[in-house]
Amino acid sequence: MPQAGILQDQSSIVKIMRNAFKVNWTTVDDFEFIFYNRNRPFTINTSTMNDKDLFDVAIINIDLPQMGSSIESVMQAGEWRVYNAKFEPFSFTITFRDFASLDLRNYFSQVWMDAQRGYFDDVKSTVEIRVKGKTVFKSDDCLISAVSQVQLTNNENQIAEFSVEFTSPYFSNDDVTKFGSDTFTNKNKPTISVGKLFGETTLPTGSILGGLSNTINKITNWF
Repeated sequence: MPQAGILQDQSSIVKIMRNAFKVNWTTVDDFEFIFYNRNRPFTINTSTMNDKDLFDVAIINIDLPQMGSSIESVMQAGEWRVYNAKFEPFSFTITFRDFASLDLRNYFSQVWMDAQRGYFDDVKSTVEIRVKGKTVFKSDDCLISAVSQVQLTNNENQIAEFSVEFTSPYFSNDDVTKFGSDTFTNKNKPTISVGKLFGETTLPTGSILGGLSNTINKITNWF
């Protein structure tokens, strides 16, 4: 009997292993990083490689953003109710190896400094992260929130490393059209015409005038 049990266990293990080979697993080393800032295009003059290949060589790891929100607890009718409140901005960190005289860190530092004194639309960056060819995170409204320090030392001969933290109010991917702050703004709500009284103006349904437009339309239909 014990031998039969062992054979049955071995058979189950073989079955599990066979099924495991059929699964298309996600491997953490199969990813792409795309970065673009129109105010300060990415250029590294110390290499003959294109931007994508440079990033592929330079990136050590990417910490994808955590999805989180604050939770509110409310007592109703003698029972606790738990609700999702506001969600947190999407922040993620990328760790890089650097080139020449810290050229890559200097570049991201310049992008960060631009954001401290420029208009958002002029200094924002586009970031896209793909895993196995599929977009898992993309935002055209990213800001660099931090560029880490670099430790210089005489004790080791190693390539300099640093991290960059990015923050975005929303994200999209191949499964999500868009999620974030813009999801709940008027510009994503359906629009309705105010009518002849105000010409062909169209207002979001969530705005004050948009809320009154049905009444205005009724009035204009009387004439």
